[in-house]
Amino acid sequence: MQLKIFSFLIIALLLLTMNAKAHAAKRSVHSEQNSASVWLEVDGASGVQANSVVDVRLKISRNMITEAPMKLVVKLPEGATLELGLISETIIDAQSSEIEKNYRIRIGQVPVGDVLFEMLTGTGPVVTRSEAAYRFGRPEPKLPTPATSGPITLNGMKIYPVMITPPQTN
Repeated sequence: MQLKIFSFLIIALLLLTMNAKAHAAKRSVHSEQNSASVWLEVDGASGVQANSVVDVRLKISRNMITEAPMKLVVKLPEGATLELGLISETIIDAQSSEIEKNYRIRIGQVPVGDVLFEMLTGTGPVVTRSEAAYRFGRPEPKLPTPATSGPITLNGMKIYPVMITPPQTN
């Protein structure tokens, strides 16, 4: 009996150790990815009219400054043409944590689609992708708000929400 309990404790200890090592490895990969992250911010007119020119500013921010090439691609919606700025370029900048690019876009009708800015950063097996959109003054799309009460049907089964009340402290 004591041997069974001892064996169980050894196995449990091994499983806990392996789980802790896997969790630590996951944390270190996550922190390395965060340190190399690149994000894009777009600023432009909050409303546009047909047959006009729109000035858009793209701000590229990054946590880690490297010589890794950054491939920037601008995707225009139908009816829009680029008057200032490059449609595609490779940026190599080993000095700046923030880079700004200015664009001038001519439109006929106000486009239904967005101007999409896509950034691919890195080389070899590690490439990160960032994107941002200029929406010509339209609001960001929002996901529908999920129902907060009542059952959910999943594969023909009704699943009811469970309300767990926290323990009361006196």
